[in-house]
Amino acid sequence: MVYKYNIFHELPHPQIDELASFSLVPAFYENEMAKRNSGAVISSHESIKSITTNQEAVLRKFVPAYSRSENKRNNEVIEQLVEIYENIDGPCSMAVNTVEELEQHMLNAYQISYAHYAVAYKDGMTNMDSYENITYFPRLCCDISGINLMLSLMAFGYPNASYVSSDYGNHCYTIMPFKYKEEKGIILIDPTSDQLWSNIEKRPRNMVSVYLLNDKNTWEYKTDWSNGADLFPSGAMHIGALKKHHSKKRFLQDDSCYDRIEPTLEKAFANPINLANIEIPREIVNEISEVNNTSIISRWLNSIKSGQTITI
Repeated sequence: MVYKYNIFHELPHPQIDELASFSLVPAFYENEMAKRNSGAVISSHESIKSITTNQEAVLRKFVPAYSRSENKRNNEVIEQLVEIYENIDGPCSMAVNTVEELEQHMLNAYQISYAHYAVAYKDGMTNMDSYENITYFPRLCCDISGINLMLSLMAFGYPNASYVSSDYGNHCYTIMPFKYKEEKGIILIDPTSDQLWSNIEKRPRNMVSVYLLNDKNTWEYKTDWSNGADLFPSGAMHIGALKKHHSKKRFLQDDSCYDRIEPTLEKAFANPINLANIEIPREIVNEISEVNNTSIISRWLNSIKSGQTITI
């Protein structure tokens, strides 16, 4: 038997009375997270640099599918995720019964993004187009970061997690489509949101927002990035596309493997999933491999298939 397991902290809920489009306040939740995770703080680059090995190990448990670059990603992890979700053939959304439940999903996603920020910065993640043009996280690292979040969310039982990219706005992030009664919406998680702002002093890190969608299934995501362009996505990588293309080499960097956002969302909302029926391991391993930590998820996903749980 595979037991339910919840690694996430109990954070204060926003306590929204009625569902509407809204965002978490990153500064507030950074303070809340700083009280946990062995005191690891991401409020400044200096504080991240001071994160200890033990603190980093705690944070890495929240991003089991973390990879520093696509060249180093463990494709075995993706193959096993595909096996775990073998009964889900295409894009899906999650069925949400209460606003409080939706808030909890937002808080779970925030904690993954928070931990990813610390791990990626501490790990020296780069977007290296060439040896002459190297940028360090979060600058121009939205693609690998968004993929890390999508796969880690899937690992925690969110098959509706999708990585999306905006060709017009030249930016990528992660979304989780949901259905609540007659409403359709997305949770937007942006692990590199602070790079999008130039005209405010305190740039919001790890933005997590709910957008209720109109009849056209669109939303508006505008920042200072790309001269204020709308970052509504053009393409999406979802569980269905993952299953279809995962055997191809470097498929996550191949635009032809991505589906257009419009049909992806239409299919997702036509396929709401009850997340309560998706089980995750009772315990996630405690030790993180510094060389290739994605091997962790490989080990406990194997435990699911064998009907066991593991403790290391």
